[in-house]
Amino acid sequence: MVLQYILIGVLLVAALFIVVISLLQKSGKEGLSGTIVGGTETYYGKDDSIKKDKKLAKWTAIIGIIFALAVAVVYIIQPNYETVVEDTSGNPVMNDFDSWLHYMEEVEQDYADIIESDLAANEKA
Repeated sequence: MVLQYILIGVLLVAALFIVVISLLQKSGKEGLSGTIVGGTETYYGKDDSIKKDKKLAKWTAIIGIIFALAVAVVYIIQPNYETVVEDTSGNPVMNDFDSWLHYMEEVEQDYADIIESDLAANEKA
């Protein structure tokens, strides 16, 4: 249970980092405005920009892999909600809707039988 909370925290942080790092990356095209006005990069600043973009792309890939692995682990360790579990007093705890529906139909039938027997007893009296 604690591991799930830790992994969910990792997922949230990784998602936030992916969004932020993706926004920091420069787009592949500057478009027509970059052609007409001229790029904002100078010859000397071009190498720094390329290095920064490569680092950001590398970190995006690394964090994306961490995100995917965390999703897979959360999926694998999640509890099976399709089983009926009993609590400490032996009462069924319904985790599956079909099981719960079947249980409620049995309870309804039990109450109908009780009411029918009470009505029969009152008619005899």
